[in-house]
Amino acid sequence: MELLAYLSANLFRIYTLFRFTENFFSERKTTVKWIAISFLIYFSINSVCFLCFPMIGVNILSNLIPFFCVTLFYRSKTSVRVLITVIVYSISIFADIALFSVQHLLHLNSVVVSSGVATSLLIFLIERLYEYFFPREKLEKKAEIHIEELLLIIFIPLGSIIIALRGMNHAFEDYLPESIILFAINGIVFYMYDALKKNEKQKIEKMQLEQQNLLYENQIQLQRESEEKMRMLRHDMKNHFYRMKTMVHQGEIPLLEEYMEHIISETESIVPICRTGNSDVDGIVNVKLTRAQREGTEIHLDLKIPTKLNIDSFDMNCILGNLFDNALEALSKVDKKILYFRMVYEKGVVNICLRNMFDGQLRVNEKNQLLSLKQDRKECHGLGIKNVVETVKKYDGKFEYEQEKNVFSVYAMMYER
Repeated sequence: MELLAYLSANLFRIYTLFRFTENFFSERKTTVKWIAISFLIYFSINSVCFLCFPMIGVNILSNLIPFFCVTLFYRSKTSVRVLITVIVYSISIFADIALFSVQHLLHLNSVVVSSGVATSLLIFLIERLYEYFFPREKLEKKAEIHIEELLLIIFIPLGSIIIALRGMNHAFEDYLPESIILFAINGIVFYMYDALKKNEKQKIEKMQLEQQNLLYENQIQLQRESEEKMRMLRHDMKNHFYRMKTMVHQGEIPLLEEYMEHIISETESIVPICRTGNSDVDGIVNVKLTRAQREGTEIHLDLKIPTKLNIDSFDMNCILGNLFDNALEALSKVDKKILYFRMVYEKGVVNICLRNMFDGQLRVNEKNQLLSLKQDRKECHGLGIKNVVETVKKYDGKFEYEQEKNVFSVYAMMYER
């Protein structure tokens, strides 16, 4: 029974080390199947050495050498492999020392420490915390700590260790099923947790794709409308020239100027308003500014950005879309419609300023947080602005707003990833 106890604990520990390597290294050289087989070989070598040669030196080598060999299945420098091998083994040593210290201080005589059960659970807890705070994908960098997730990650392994330490104080034969159940609970709970996180990520990716498709559809629609207007203008151009020629001959200069201004305005409405060359920005901004132009808004632009920004298109759409929606909603309530939009890129920093006229009635909640001006759903007031703030935080940026009489301004600053 004691042999089975050690093997179950060691297998769980090796599984945890597998998760460590998957998060430490960014690219595999082979499939997960072969990596899993290599970890099983590592488990076999380490277990045999520990059981047949119970010496500290053999135990250290049977951990370091097989683990280093496993890292060869990942693309990285030799120095990095050595460093990670040392770090992982140091974590194991730390877990052992910490638990033996707790056992000594509390005067416990629990076999879960000597058998490696508690050590494996503590290493698992450390791995889950590392995975939470330092996710493998940089794009998943957290803007804030979710307490519920953190409590789950800490409570399950730590609770298992406490149960084991307090409940398994005698011969291990009586507690082998319980230890296996504890390992199973940890494995199953976090498997479900990872599955839910993966499902959430897929939903976000699907939403991003749908948003991107909508942007492209809007761009195509704007292009079609522009082409149709240009075709109609070319068709009528001959008649326009005849009409202007008649006005010149009749000396109707003021009327001619008014007529030419009308033609110029028609021509300007054909050309896209925002032409930075950045498809993510042009797509959403042209859709919003076209709507503003149709409503008689006086538009001022100051745009200096590259054709490519290292900012996710979904995030850019979230920020600009929500800011413009609120600005256009505010402009719909005033007679004097003026909109100023500035977006400048300099040394890895993107600065956004959107300024518009409004009725002077600013909506804030009890925490003095800005609320949305959109009237589609009252229960959603503030969600658009909240999304903007959270998205800006993802890029270590800042979001501010100010009002001066009937002028409302928002400022967003973001760092490229």
